[in-house]
Amino acid sequence: QYLTPKEEKALTNFLLLISYLGRPVRVKYIPSLAFSLAGRRSTTNKPLKPLYEN
Repeated sequence: QYLTPKEEKALTNFLLLISYLGRPVRVKYIPSLAFSLAGRRSTTNKPLKPLYEN
């Protein structure tokens, strides 16, 4: 699992809010959002690499 349960909840809430406001996020941007969110962790818990490869 890439995100912690709290991070998943935060990402879900963000996506639902943006969709409710009429600006849904494209599916292709969700991995980037998840990586950005995971990058805000403390330095001991940071992910080692992105969720996807370009």
